[in-house]
Amino acid sequence: MRTDLLNFSYFFRTGVSILRKRQFILYHKPTTSCNCRCEFCDFWKNQNTDAKVKTEDVIKMLEDGRRAGLTTYSLWGGEPLMVEDLGEWLMQAKKLGYKTSMCTSGYLLEERHREINGHIDIILLSLEDVYERQDKIRNTPGLFERVIRGLEKFAGDKRTKIKIWSHINKLNSLSSIDILKFAKRFDISVEFFPSNVFSDYNEEIIFSPEERHETFSRIMRLKKQGWPVNNSFEALKLMRGDRGYRCNMARNAIHVDADGNITPCETRFISGYSNYGNILSDSLSLIHKKELYEANILSLEKCRNCLFPCIAESANNIYLRAGKRFADFISGKDR
Repeated sequence: MRTDLLNFSYFFRTGVSILRKRQFILYHKPTTSCNCRCEFCDFWKNQNTDAKVKTEDVIKMLEDGRRAGLTTYSLWGGEPLMVEDLGEWLMQAKKLGYKTSMCTSGYLLEERHREINGHIDIILLSLEDVYERQDKIRNTPGLFERVIRGLEKFAGDKRTKIKIWSHINKLNSLSSIDILKFAKRFDISVEFFPSNVFSDYNEEIIFSPEERHETFSRIMRLKKQGWPVNNSFEALKLMRGDRGYRCNMARNAIHVDADGNITPCETRFISGYSNYGNILSDSLSLIHKKELYEANILSLEKCRNCLFPCIAESANNIYLRAGKRFADFISGKDR
């Protein structure tokens, strides 16, 4: 009952932010360091040792974000589990009333379990294949076994929802059924999406339009058959390439990089934008009052450089999509 009340409060506060035309997600990339060497992503080539912003500054950012109406604190990277003070950040975020989430390869999930347990609501486990094929696609020996041990740590813990996020490309286009079988074993769901292009690195493994259509048509059939595909059919149609869409990321979220810079989206995927400032000197509460806030929204809603589930599931009419998410919560589909 308490969990339902907290979730209802979260959806209510998020709805208020949407109606006020304010962002509600705080994406935080505290490090570019990564312990994988993936074939489909080159983030690991730009390494740093840890977060450049001190913990006291992160806590001030979280407090400022709540005053600004932000309701979701989402960590990614790089690999957020490589950040020493991550557990403290998540604990403080939960105390402030955020819904917390984190995208991870799972390599350190077992080791960091005790620190983050009870403070993380959603773990987005990045998984592209199973067994030794996962180790190969990420060039990280022993990764898949580490993922299993990490999942076992969270097994039966209803406080944390785990979803698999799976990049799909030419290397693993036929692996969706194996990933779904693995997900079913742990009673979790999968969200698929096409890999992003990183120039001079992964172009040769990116789908042609025909390959993308075929692959996501196959995933749609698996969803219809009852496999735990968590993407909506609307999102899968976008990923299949059926039609264009309007991106709402700049409208929904604020991004904070490891150096504290505040941007409307991940800087690797966008161009033609202006920074909102830096958390060390600028308030998140004032972003929506800046002229460039509306300018970034209008410019970036035309962006088509990625199709992460967070992009596809909130595309086009944000009010209808938010209403559907709330209806899913009330009906029990999203608990």
